[in-house]
Amino acid sequence: MMRIFVIMMCLAIVAPCFGDLISAKRTIAYQGDTEAQYDLGVIYNNGEGIRQDYKKAMEWFRLAADQGYAPAQYNMGVMYAAGQGARQDFREAMKWSRLAADQGDSLAQYNVGAMYAEGIGAAQDYREAMTWFQRAADQGHSIAQYNVGVMYDQGIGTAKNHVLAHMWYSIGATSGHVKAKGSLDQLADNMTLEHISMAQQMASEWLAAHPSI
Repeated sequence: MMRIFVIMMCLAIVAPCFGDLISAKRTIAYQGDTEAQYDLGVIYNNGEGIRQDYKKAMEWFRLAADQGYAPAQYNMGVMYAAGQGARQDFREAMKWSRLAADQGDSLAQYNVGAMYAEGIGAAQDYREAMTWFQRAADQGHSIAQYNVGVMYDQGIGTAKNHVLAHMWYSIGATSGHVKAKGSLDQLADNMTLEHISMAQQMASEWLAAHPSI
């Protein structure tokens, strides 16, 4: 059976800021600008031009997150999951990840799916996991695409469907997921040519409808 892991790192990046630029950004952030608050969180988290300080990073992320800024909410979830800037708390990680996920953040959607799949921060629920992986997969998240394939392949959180599993493995492989190609080949060995052709057509149509992904 597959093992799904929560992303445990902040993937947010801003251009490095130093000296007076950090001071100017802080002034804007104190005025309530969510992007500036978020940027300062990233700067403190990464130690860019300033001493790394996870607690201060979380303070700035929280200010932006409390105003509904999805990237900051996502980072709050990651930091609570990793125990950076605060004591590790998976329920808080789920709370903040869900807030970002509800706004359409694909990284947060993936993390919510992973936490439901593993029973971290909420009761284990494969149907919920499938729902959130699917939402992230539809936005081009390659690991989520692979996980959707696995869940259709093994009948986890949904009815087993090798055609849909093949389709999502194929999409995941196209998106660059390294394990998807191997899973695709292994699954194809147990499928009819007709079903393989059907899955390939479905994958091609999905990719054509999502050219920017």
